[in-house]
Amino acid sequence: KSAAWLRAQDEDGDCFPGGYGIIEIPGLNSKMLDTAVYAASAYRSFARISALLGNDGGDYAALSESLIRRINESMWDDEEGLYCDTFTSAADVQSRRDEILGRLYGPGAEKGRRMLDAALEKTSGLPPDEKRGWLLNRAWIISTPMEMGIAPPWQAERALARMHGPEFQGPYGAYLSGLYQDEAMTISTGVMAAAQARYGYPDRALELLQRMFSAFNRSAPGCIAEMLPDYGCFVQAWTVYAVMVPIAGYFFGIQPNAADNQLIIRPDMPRSWPRASLERVRVLDGELSIQYVRDKDGSRCHIAFTGQTPVFFEYREAGTFRRVPAPPGGGEIIFRGEHTNN
Repeated sequence: KSAAWLRAQDEDGDCFPGGYGIIEIPGLNSKMLDTAVYAASAYRSFARISALLGNDGGDYAALSESLIRRINESMWDDEEGLYCDTFTSAADVQSRRDEILGRLYGPGAEKGRRMLDAALEKTSGLPPDEKRGWLLNRAWIISTPMEMGIAPPWQAERALARMHGPEFQGPYGAYLSGLYQDEAMTISTGVMAAAQARYGYPDRALELLQRMFSAFNRSAPGCIAEMLPDYGCFVQAWTVYAVMVPIAGYFFGIQPNAADNQLIIRPDMPRSWPRASLERVRVLDGELSIQYVRDKDGSRCHIAFTGQTPVFFEYREAGTFRRVPAPPGGGEIIFRGEHTNN
């Protein structure tokens, strides 16, 4: 029912669901990038779950592939090297112009007005109802194609490099908008950190987390406020996401695959972490402990797992992707290279 409801939000049949998405900014309630990215991922997951259960998943796999292709083609701004905030027509943007400009504020207001008018001028020779990507707000959602792994490597590398700088990052993490460059949140920082780590940039991800953790204890003991550094809700699930996904999922590389009955370990540690460990992480049917060490001779991981799920260790060495089974219950794996873009 959820997948069907989501699909029903695409009223004009262009694959993109309509609505505000998570941004909820006046004027930006057409076809938002985050909604499209998460919809494509949801369709893909729904199709796979249906197949595993022996049910008919309809055409959701094809729908996911089509939406991913359209995101990477129609919502990519090659001149900027960034993904666009929204997918809509010039006529729609023009009709919302006053509403969009009305919510601009501060130093970003004039910049936003110039950008909007330049974008409208650029499309003046196109049919007014022809839809395309629009980079209107430079909101943090433009990192979601990398967060979910649907961006081709060359596009991801350009976008992630552009976003790893003062245009999109401040003293406490990733800005909510590269246009205003004032407010930051744990959700914007966590999504960007996960995106950087997913594509092999753990040093960049760690830098973002260190900025975010500079606000630790500012709002409440043992907490990081959702609005950095010290306001908003002091406990949010996406703050946990911001910490756990980059560290556990990518630095230590814990990638459970229940559907295929596998536990994958694919470490990609930041350079400043020559030693790191996680103890008794509950995953699948057991508890996992990992000790990681890197020295002049290479890297090694000692893995201990109490479950019965087969464990596989993955890494890149000398340009070759390698996958080796871990000994039952765990053991030490020694490797020379790392899956990293550092």
